[in-house]
Amino acid sequence: PLKPTEPYWGNLRTFVIRDGDECAPPPALPYSEKPGSEFWKMGKEFYDSVRSLTPEKKQIALFWADNPVATGTPGFHWTSVANQMVTRRHLSADEAAELYALTSLAVADAFIGCWKEKYRSLVVRPVAYVQRVFDPKFTTLFATPPFPEYPSGHSTLSGAAAYVLAKTLGDTIPFVDSTQVDIGQPPRAFKSFTAARDEVAISRVYGGIHFVRAVTLGLVQGECIGKRVLERLKTRKGT
Repeated sequence: PLKPTEPYWGNLRTFVIRDGDECAPPPALPYSEKPGSEFWKMGKEFYDSVRSLTPEKKQIALFWADNPVATGTPGFHWTSVANQMVTRRHLSADEAAELYALTSLAVADAFIGCWKEKYRSLVVRPVAYVQRVFDPKFTTLFATPPFPEYPSGHSTLSGAAAYVLAKTLGDTIPFVDSTQVDIGQPPRAFKSFTAARDEVAISRVYGGIHFVRAVTLGLVQGECIGKRVLERLKTRKGT
């Protein structure tokens, strides 16, 4: 057992968005163990989807695990993607500085917005729900982090970062992500930043960390924050 991670992070002053609630996702579903309830159906959908993972799904989950200390956070991972784009897209110093500023501030505000909702809704993690309702022997691919489930942090950050990268660099050029090579994870190829973003989201379901609703609505929240950053943060004269 660990203490909850950063329970007051959602109250921090934001950089671009008004506050942590500006792009808030819909309210969490009310908790219920009653068969047929919306929460029960969400839990059943999750359990049915992760009981038997293919080797590819396990690889996806591990590539995007981004656990603190072990591999760095999701924010680190998307900063690494931005780093790789500076070299591969042959960005100038000014272009690189702009990319870092936009991506970093989107990620920072996404963390605040996501954590604001996490500690308001206090949704139970799938592993605890499944063990109580469906299968007491159920285990996840790796450990569940010590903070509430809804929405998905990986998804919210990825929604924000990928939106900024796609709008800044274009979203039609394939790329290879080599972020995890130094810890033994082979590079992964993606058709676009959006494709990478979507894989991040589903990876959290494969890993047993999130219900599907948390990842889909996390992406929506993140994209909303990314849009606000590009609308409001001016990085060039005359814009």
